[in-house]
Amino acid sequence: MADWRSTLDGVLNKAWCELEDFQSPRSGPPGLATLATTGPDGAPELRSVVLRSASRASAVVETLTDAATPKVAQLRLAPQIGLLVWCPELLLQIRLRGEATVITGKDLPDEWAALPKEARQNYGVTPDPGTPIAASDAYQRVPERNRLACLRVTLRQIDVVHLDPKHDIRALYTRADAWRGQWLAP
Repeated sequence: MADWRSTLDGVLNKAWCELEDFQSPRSGPPGLATLATTGPDGAPELRSVVLRSASRASAVVETLTDAATPKVAQLRLAPQIGLLVWCPELLLQIRLRGEATVITGKDLPDEWAALPKEARQNYGVTPDPGTPIAASDAYQRVPERNRLACLRVTLRQIDVVHLDPKHDIRALYTRADAWRGQWLAP
């Protein structure tokens, strides 16, 4: 059996295996990724999110957030998004680019029902996330279904880097190229 790193198909298969496997620990909770959006001043804004689903068939990944967060407003203005997934046990970096669609609470009844009670606390912080407050605890958690938002990212690019002391590899895949892939210098 060939090493997954030796073919473009092998690298893409490994990347999707990692994206779709939410039970594997990474550098934090399963599916932890760094999300990049464009801020109001044009600068990148970064934060950690948990991937909730990934579908190779549709080339879509999803994460949940509070609809009142600044990232939702940013994505409504500029839907281009970047996600970075780091798999430390494999020394594998998966960089995703795509366009995000924001789907809000009323259209997510199954997602809300599936959330444990303690997780619902993340969707309904008052005042809104990012609002200046007088003290570290000067906010309340008031769970509200309409504050749940799904960021559905339709991927257009997957850039995979495997770090190896003997032989780093890098491959780029694009929707425009039917995900065939191209080796890149790491």
